Amino acid sequence: MKLANKVAVITGSTRGLGRAIAEACVREDASIVVSSRTPAAVEETAQSLTDMGGTVLGVPCDVGNLTQVQDLADRAIERFGHIDIWVNNAALSGPYGRTLDKPIERYETVLRANTLGTYYGSRVALEQMLPRGAGKLINLSGRGADSPAPFQNAYAPTKAWVGNFTQGLAQEYADHGVDIILFNPGMVLTDMLTDVEIVGDELPRRFKYFPRILRMWANAPEVPAEKAVEIAANGENGKTYKVLTRRRLVAGALAELWRIVTRSDEPLPDVDIRRKPVEL
Repeated sequence: MKLANKVAVITGSTRGLGRAIAEACVREDASIVVSSRTPAAVEETAQSLTDMGGTVLGVPCDVGNLTQVQDLADRAIERFGHIDIWVNNAALSGPYGRTLDKPIERYETVLRANTLGTYYGSRVALEQMLPRGAGKLINLSGRGADSPAPFQNAYAPTKAWVGNFTQGLAQEYADHGVDIILFNPGMVLTDMLTDVEIVGDELPRRFKYFPRILRMWANAPEVPAEKAVEIAANGENGKTYKVLTRRRLVAGALAELWRIVTRSDEPLPDVDIRRKPVEL
């Protein structure tokens, strides 16, 4: 087992990629702490992973609240004695639309969760890991990390921030024995992509073809989850990683062309687009 005797804390782990990472950690014999903002979801996830044979603690946590993030770390230490792996996965995408169409409070909520949540999680994790001279801090990157993403101008800039923050953090604490990792999982087929909230009057043309794009290039969450486990299982030698998981663009396009030529009946992913009124 790759993660035997390891303790992993994973934020935002009751659904999507976070849950896939939690399940992958359980399969590799890690003790895990799952969390999200919703107590019922935390309870259900913890029970499900326990039924898989995992040693699991569930702790509700809003990552945008430092007191709750500190409590998450404290309860992990109280239960398991230490933290080996901390994954800052929790993030909000916010509605899709022009920047001025997004309600200010929704915009601020995305910023708080994605930036302060990563900062708070990194801080409490390193406070536990640095004195031991060992551990893995894994911060999740995403779309917008390397270039602007119009209509996603709340979520995307936060991922650029996470990238700069994580790499700066890694340089500050180089040679301290803790691996500080920036992990971009690529396009992942979760409800962050399939349950889309639109604000404003404009519906970008790309949504007409979005299900086909997802079928070509989005990975099932289990793919980057296994990559996360691989990263977490590497020897703790203080190295810093910048990791990207993605499907090869050409391979995905050729596979889609073959489906068209052969008239494959493979279904497209179901994308639910919900339009909301502008609230200014």
